[in-house]
This record gives sequence, structure tokens and C-alpha cells, in this order.
Amino acid sequence: MNNLRSDNIIKKNLLNFFLAGLSGLLYAFSFPDYNLWFVAYLALVPLFYSLSKSTSILDGALIGLMFGTVSSIFMIYWITVAMSVYGGIPWAISIFLLIALALLLGLLFFAPLGATIAYINSAGLPPLLAFPAVWVFFELLKTFMFTGFPWNLLGYSQFPAKKIIQISDITGVYGISFFVVFINACIFVFFSRSVQSRKLQYRELVYGLFFIAVTMYYGTTQITKWEKIIAGGTPVKFGLIQGNINQDHKWDAGYQMETLDIYTKLTEKSFNEGANIIIWPETATPFYFQSEAKLRPIVLDLAKKHMGWLVFGSPVYSYEKGKMHYLNSAFVISPEGDTAGRYDKMHLVPFGEYVPLKKFLFFVDKLVPAAGDFSSGKEPVLLYAGGYKFGMSICYEIIFPDLVRKLVKNGAEFLVTITNDAWFGKTAAPYQHFIMAGLRAVENRVPLLRTANTGITGYFDQTGNIIEETEIFTTARITGEIRISPYRSFYSKFGNIFSLMCGTATIILLAIAFIKNRK
Repeated sequence: MNNLRSDNIIKKNLLNFFLAGLSGLLYAFSFPDYNLWFVAYLALVPLFYSLSKSTSILDGALIGLMFGTVSSIFMIYWITVAMSVYGGIPWAISIFLLIALALLLGLLFFAPLGATIAYINSAGLPPLLAFPAVWVFFELLKTFMFTGFPWNLLGYSQFPAKKIIQISDITGVYGISFFVVFINACIFVFFSRSVQSRKLQYRELVYGLFFIAVTMYYGTTQITKWEKIIAGGTPVKFGLIQGNINQDHKWDAGYQMETLDIYTKLTEKSFNEGANIIIWPETATPFYFQSEAKLRPIVLDLAKKHMGWLVFGSPVYSYEKGKMHYLNSAFVISPEGDTAGRYDKMHLVPFGEYVPLKKFLFFVDKLVPAAGDFSSGKEPVLLYAGGYKFGMSICYEIIFPDLVRKLVKNGAEFLVTITNDAWFGKTAAPYQHFIMAGLRAVENRVPLLRTANTGITGYFDQTGNIIEETEIFTTARITGEIRISPYRSFYSKFGNIFSLMCGTATIILLAIAFIKNRK
């Protein structure tokens, strides 16, 4: 009898882990480059079922760990390309490191999420409120804790659904995540009822359909409203340059003139087409612009010759207290050939641009030879070009909603992000990175310009429409026009009120569950 009971427990746990893994796969498939965004509305149903059958907090944590590990492996598999092709790490080690990172993300975020949902569910509290609130709370934590890694939050999967994503101008990306989890919870609750009660109670489907209708209505009205605002906005003519410089040549001194020649020719074409502001990508100059005597004047003369503004990325060094510091920076050059502004990247890529806890992780430099040793910028600054204020984000920074929001709140009239996605090769990463940038335009209701060494160069209007984009691994340029307006979103002004409300709701639900479970 005991053996039979043990067999049943093992089978049940195996089924729960299988369902959690299935949810992890479906979750990953909702994002580029799989592009099955509609799958997101069913992806969490198996996970919620398995969590509803868990008998302890530990079971919930293990189910969450399984979900988080599987989804992370399939979403960020591209780091193996960065480590092996460009970092020189053997493939076997890079795959091991991918699995280790996926397990770490599962332990830090998804295991606690699973445990929390299982605990609240065990007290019989309403899933339609609890599941979305808990999910959003942990997404918010994922943005801030342990330097933050908010890559592929659930709401980003819905970027192709333009009417749905418009709610982000109130809630940020977190509101879209709430919406998707709520629909999953409605489907889960409906199908977890018995056939008899399902005939009598269709309220979960009614709630879900009502939420969809309200969200779609809001999205439709906002798109119509902003199309009119955009049409009447102030035009700004710009050029985006994608140099497509091979990573093997990028820092080779023998290719410096060739690299600069590519950018110069593309830039002159955009200037001749009427662009007033030209934007090059992250670390576009293959030298220290601040001090290079031979090549620096070529860049300055380019702006002077065409009486235009030039924005580009370049590494910077400085001495402080007898120690050399390196920064990843963006410069603005005026039509007079002067440096009109500089921004130093604040949020660095862990293990890419710096090694966190280096005193304890001293071995990482040897394990990951591509890891940089950069310092963080001290404060966000607005840059000026052509009489307009804009906010700059360098590469990884664009995936942090609050960091970008503060630039708009402080007066940025449009957003610029520069990057180099060549590290990721022809994988899903450049496409994932691109749509995350696009959602910042909707959240803040300002246009966004993005230029990449290679990756995807393009720009978005205030409704998230991709006006134009390039292919990856091509030398290309875009000459276009954005329309700016003085209107700002609720999210820009007030920030993460919605997600903090979800955090408050989670704490209250945990307190109620604790009291009920004790009784």
C-alpha cells in the first residue's frame, strides 16, 4: 500500500514538473524569433494547474524553478554565441554556463514566484486577482534586484498586438503582463471546474472577455488620438547609420580608416537628403574620440562641413585617484565642430562590461575573456541637438523602463538608443532587444530612434509603429522624420504606481493566506 502511495506521489510530481516545463517552452515561444505571441494567452495554464496541485511551498518553488529554467534556456540561448564565437569559450563550457545562468534566474525569481502562488492558492484566495498581481510584483523585482535582468518580461511578447500594448502608457510593460496573466488565470479557473459547475458559472470567461474588450477599446481610442497628435507634431529630420563593422575588425588599428570611411560616406548621403541629426551606433569610433589626434578631426569636420549634428558612441577613459577608469559613452557634436554633450552609460552589463562581486568572483576574468572592466556613469543627463532635448540609452539600458522613463519626465522630447548587437550573431536576441526598445516609445508617448552597429536599426512612433527598420548584418542607413509633441504619458509622470499596487496586493494576499492557513 505504501509503495502504491509513493508511486502515485512520484507520478504526480513528474506530471507537475512536465507541465511546468511545457509552460516554460510555451512562454519562450511567445517571443521573437519564435513570434508565436498569441501562445502567451495559454502558456501559463499548465503552470497554474501544476501549482494548484502542489502540496507545499517547496513543491511550488520546485515547479517555479522548472518553469524558469526551461523558459530561460530557450529565451537566452543566444549567450552561447556571444561567449563561444566572440568570447573564445569552448561550446561545451558556454552551454554549461547557459544552463547555470538559467538555473540561477529560476532560483532567484521563478522559484519564489511559484512558492508564493502555491501558498496563496492553498488558502483558497481568488486566482484571478492573486496570480496576475504576484506575477507583476516579481517582474518588478526582476527589474531591480541583483542589478536587474528584466529581459523578456511577459508583456513584451504582445508587442505585435498594437491595441493591447497601448495600456502601457498608464502601467508600463507590467500592465500588459498583468493582462496576459489574467487571461491565463481565467482559462485555468474555468477548465479546473467540474463540468456541472462550468455549465452554471461562466463568470471567469465573462471577466476575461470584459477585460479584453476594455483593453482593446482603450487601445483603439489611443491609437486614433495619437495619430492626430503625431500628424500635427513638430518634424525632426534625422539619419540612422548602421556600419555593420565585423567584430574581428572593430578594434583592429589597421581597419580604423576603413571603418571611419564607411560611416562618413553613409552620413554624407543622409545629410544630403536633408537630415539635421545623424546618429551612429554604440562605440562607433574605433578609438578614444576624446584624445585621438589624427582621426578625431575627421569626425568634427564632418559635422562642420554639413552644418549638422552628429551623435555617436565612443569609449572614454579617465584618471581618478591614480586609477584608470573606462566608460562606455555617447557624444554630441554641434555644427560648429564642438563637443556639445556627453552621456556615460550608467547601467552596465554584468559579466559583459564588468564583473559583479569581483573580489569573490576573481576567476571570471579567466573564464570569460570578453568580460570588460568598465565604470558606471554617475548621473542621467539630457542631450541637446538641433534645438531639441533627447534622452540617451546605451544598449542594455533600454530594457529598464524606469531608467528611460525618468529621461522623459526630465524633459526629453524623443529617445535615442545606440547598441551593438553583433555579439549575438543571427539569433533571436537582436529581435528581442528591438521590440523592448519599441515599447519604451509607447510607455512614454515619445518617438524612439535606434541605431546598431548591426542588429536592427530603425525607429518607432508614439504608438509603437515600426516606421522603418533594417536587416541584421547589412551595411545600411535610414533617413527619416519623427514628429514630437509636448504631451507626456501617465507612466512618464508617475512611474511604477501600477506595479507597486500589485506588490502591495501580493503582501496583503500573503498576510491573509498566512492567517487562513494557521486557522
